[in-house]
Order: sequence, then structure tokens, then C-alpha cells
Amino acid sequence: LLHHHHHHLLLLPSMSTSSRELRKWGAHGSVSEDLRVAMRCARASLLLRTVLFVAPRLLRVVRARFFHAPPSADPAGASKETPLGPNKEASPTFQPVLRDYLIAMLRAGTSIFALSFLFNSTYRLLLTRVQTSRSTAGLLAGLVSSAALFIEHPRDPLRTTVPQMFLVRALQAYFNRRVAKSQFVFGMQKFAHADMLLMMLTCGQVMFSYVLHPKRLPYSYYTFIQKTGPIPEVVLRNMRRLHEKVDVDVEELNQHLEAHGAPPISDPCPETLECHILHPEHPSCLRNQVRIFSDALQSSLKFYLGIFVVSTLVRQRQRIFTSLVPSLIHIGKQTMQSSVTLALFVALYQATVCVHRNVTRYMNWKRERSGTYWAAGAVAALSFFAEVKSRRLDVALYALPKAGESFYVSLSQALFRRHVQVPHADWIMFALALTLLGQAYGSHSSTMSPLLRSLFAIMIGKQCQTDDA
Repeated sequence: LLHHHHHHLLLLPSMSTSSRELRKWGAHGSVSEDLRVAMRCARASLLLRTVLFVAPRLLRVVRARFFHAPPSADPAGASKETPLGPNKEASPTFQPVLRDYLIAMLRAGTSIFALSFLFNSTYRLLLTRVQTSRSTAGLLAGLVSSAALFIEHPRDPLRTTVPQMFLVRALQAYFNRRVAKSQFVFGMQKFAHADMLLMMLTCGQVMFSYVLHPKRLPYSYYTFIQKTGPIPEVVLRNMRRLHEKVDVDVEELNQHLEAHGAPPISDPCPETLECHILHPEHPSCLRNQVRIFSDALQSSLKFYLGIFVVSTLVRQRQRIFTSLVPSLIHIGKQTMQSSVTLALFVALYQATVCVHRNVTRYMNWKRERSGTYWAAGAVAALSFFAEVKSRRLDVALYALPKAGESFYVSLSQALFRRHVQVPHADWIMFALALTLLGQAYGSHSSTMSPLLRSLFAIMIGKQCQTDDA
């Protein structure tokens, strides 16, 4: 999709275009051409959103409605309630989902249409009529087109997720620009493992929030970690009660322990939850790590196989038809490498917690320490040394907005005893991101990630992509 739409795009003038040619292009580059480009972007957005977001939900509802299949149980232990509130997927109905689907499609298509049209029109007007530089035109066009975000529903999760991801990529382009000019401080351009440092900081914050403060993470993100993680929700819930200096639910914990043949507990206020409570099915920590790695590897293989198959079909489908066997081998290698990395992450996290439990018991330190879970996340991030270096940064940048949002909530609650919400924070992030990305795309597009350049080529136009570096 990102590769085969370039020939449909609005052709903007190159850097060597003279002022007379710019005025000529501005006269012929009419509003109708901007509208046609915006319509193509809206159709592509509708198709992509249907495939990635809507189709799985509709299939799940149809399966539950017509084939009498129960909805999948929430990994938190109960399908109707989670630490983040009610599970909205516990009792799906067909009509509300279909109505939400139509409304979401209308909003998504309109917002992408407005984004493309506003950017193209503003960029063309500034470049041809006002005759500003490409950098300034891209900056102002990004600021104006960011108003398209207000078309999305205020409660739509994508209204926050998309600006966060765009802002992270904009900061990445800014960082690459400073490194290219040797203007960055602290010598970060000479640090070969800056991506791993970012990964450790990000994973530490995310896993800390996952264990002790799940409401600081998005619901879908928490459930994804819970599906892959080895500790059941009943143990995590009582671990949070212990951290808040509240008595644990002895009856609930004993039911969980008895179900796995482990001895019950009697103290309602233990100083810590020992290893035989964290993994009662395998009292031995070493054997438990082997089980965790095996289970996580099986689930990761299913997850990553679909990702790499779809990615290859979209980006390199011609290669599959010409060289099928090498393509399958490449997909299998990528799937196995990423799956082993994720399985190692889960096993390392649990191993770090178990080591801390054993060391504190040996040293007679019985108090529960919340920093253990932050450190365990940072240590588990070392597993990404097994991943391809180009994908390390992508994973870190994907998790960075979640960690940043969690850190902001933690900081605001520590300073003001409540979550301080900034009015229109999503639009502020989106406007800042589009101004930086529009400026980068118009003057130094090589600092942007390849996927983002392709996305901008579809929404804006490939010929305005220049590089003066």
C-alpha cells in the first residue's frame, strides 16, 4: 500500500525550481488536485483502518453472536472486571459495534482528508504565493493541518496514540538532524548503544507501572503484557495491596495456591510475597524459568508470524512470487529471532524478581521494595541484544509514549496528589509533531524513518521530499 501509490500523488516542484516555474506550478496546481489527493488518502486510510482495527472486532462479535462462542476470558483472571475498569469486550452486541464502525470510518476518512488537503493547500500557497522556504512552508503547513485531529472523537484511543507516535518520530528526526550536523550534546552521537539505553529506561517504567500501577497504562497495552506475562492477576492484585500497606486477601490467595497444590498461607500482612506464591505450580525457580521461556516462546511465535507474513505480503509480495523458498526462510528467521527475544524478556523479568526474593531472604531483608520491579524491567530489556539492531529502536520508540505517559502521571501525582490533565494535550502533541515532521520532510527528509517518509509521500506528495543535508 505504501509502495504502489506514489504515482498517484501530487507532484510538487523540486528544489531547483525557479520562481517562474513555482508560480506556474501554483497556477496549475489547483484546489481540485489537492482534493483528489486528499480523497485517495482518505480511501487508503479507510482500508487500512478496516483491516487493522475494525475487521478483528467485527469477526469476534459475529463469532460470539451467531456461533455462540463465548468471548475470550480476560488474562487478568475475570472477563468482566480488570484493574483498569470494566472489560468492554465481555458482552459484545452486533448493532453498537456496527454503529461505532460506521461512525469511526466517517471520522477517520474525514480527518485524513482534511489533514492531506490542508497540508497540500497551505504548502502550495506558501511556496508559490508567499515564496517562503521549503522548511518554513512545511512547518506552517504542519501546524495548520494539525487541526484535522479535532474531527476524531475525543474518547477515541487513536486520538492520543497517533499524536504520541508522531511526536516520538518527530523527535527522532530532530535527533538525527542534530547528529548529522554534530550539534548534539553529551556525546550521544558516539554512543553505539543509545537504543538499548532508551529500551532499558522505557521497559523499567512500563513494567513498574504494570505491576504496581496498572491504571497508568492503556487498557490494551496492559492486557497484552498480561497475556505474555507469567504471573496471574490474583497475585498481582495482592502484591499491589501489599505495596499500599493493606492486608492481602488470604482467602483469595489460598484458593489460588490450593488450585496448584501449594501450601496455604495464614499471615494477612506478610512482608513480601515469596517465590512459592509467585509460581506455585513450580516451586523451583530454575524450573519455572524454563517453563516461562517455553510458554512465552509459543505465544510469541504465533504473534510474530502473523506480523512478518503480513509485512512481507504488503512490502515485498513480488519477491515472494519470484523466490518463494528464500522468502519463507527469511520470514521464519525473523519470526524466530523476535520470538526468542520476547521470550527472553519475560524469563529475565521473572528471574530478576526471583533473584531479589532469594537474596533478600538470605540477607534477612523482608520489606517489599517497589524499585525491584523497575530494575527487573531494565534488566529484562537486555534481552533485546538478541534482536536485530534496526528493530531495537522501533520497539523502544513504540513503548516510549506508554512509558512517558506513565511517568507523567506518576510525577503529577507525586507533586500535586492528582493527575493533572493538560487541556488539548493531544492536539498540542500533534501540532508539534507535524510542524517538526513537515519541516523535516520539506528540507531534510533523510532524517525521517523510511516508513514515515512513505506515509508522508502518500498523504502529502513525494516530490516535496527534499534533503539539503
